Amino acid sequence: MKTLRTEIEIEAAPQTVWSILDDLERYGEWNALLPRIAGRTTVGERLDASIAYTGQAAIDFRPKLLRVVGARELRWVSEIPGDPPSRAEHYLLLTPSPGGGTTLENTEIFDGPIADTIWPMMDGVGRRDFEAMNEALKRRAEAAERASVALHPALDAGRPRAPIGEATQLRCLCTQAPVEVRVEARPMHPHLCGCSQCWKPAGAVFALIAVAPAGSVSIVSGADALAVVDPAKAIQRSACRRCGTHMVGRVADRDHPFYGLDFFHPELAADACPAPEFAGFVSSILEAGASPSRMVAIRRALAARGIPAWDAFSPELMDVIAWHRVKLARSRSAVDAS
Repeated sequence: MKTLRTEIEIEAAPQTVWSILDDLERYGEWNALLPRIAGRTTVGERLDASIAYTGQAAIDFRPKLLRVVGARELRWVSEIPGDPPSRAEHYLLLTPSPGGGTTLENTEIFDGPIADTIWPMMDGVGRRDFEAMNEALKRRAEAAERASVALHPALDAGRPRAPIGEATQLRCLCTQAPVEVRVEARPMHPHLCGCSQCWKPAGAVFALIAVAPAGSVSIVSGADALAVVDPAKAIQRSACRRCGTHMVGRVADRDHPFYGLDFFHPELAADACPAPEFAGFVSSILEAGASPSRMVAIRRALAARGIPAWDAFSPELMDVIAWHRVKLARSRSAVDAS
């Protein structure tokens, strides 16, 4: 048995390093040793891969995944028939290090006749190629966390907080005959939302949403240009047919926890915009196309602005929703009992 072990310190969180290792389709973008890997990272699955040591032709192989521990370990094995058989077990182990970084161990264990045959090459060229792969991974992970993050144009432009208690006029993004909406209430629960249903302006990672009591939002002009985006959704979002901007969302279901509220995008006001109280459904930005390797940087950018980040609504609103379900169940029980 022979073991080729390499290690490197990466100034990026294990989550970021893992997101690069788990994105098989992009291996060819950042390292030369494993220029191609395809498949699904699920224990027991076989990958379709190619390995290219310096100065040698690429070799295709089909390793079987032995362990997949999110943000901690990726391990596969290649088996070579023979009498006795040989095997090469490769693992990438990620250990959180002090300060939020990652200690990466990139190791291959050879067993059987192949061990002695291949070892002279692996202890020279192979070791250097493993180390080069580690350095490439380090560069990519650290760059992902250090790159600037544009959360939303209204935040990045530093627009002032909206005045409290004053009516707000909203306009869609059409340059001619825009849809105009008037909000006769102060914005409440302003927040960033990462879900794939909410409208986001160009360049925004998150949508910016606020609510007002139902009936507070009225269409001033351009009503004929509005259409409901998806009638099947609980929140009926009306958008401009021309520019796609969502102007108002209303809830028709009386049993919905948000019945009695109108939803709108406060950044569509010309003068000011409320500061978001929290960011909700942050992980959902992945479903809208955000790169997993950017998530740590995005959460840090939210924290730097003092915006609490959640993967649902804020705890305050989640408690409201849960209590609403209790009340709904009680009322239904009372009806059934009568």
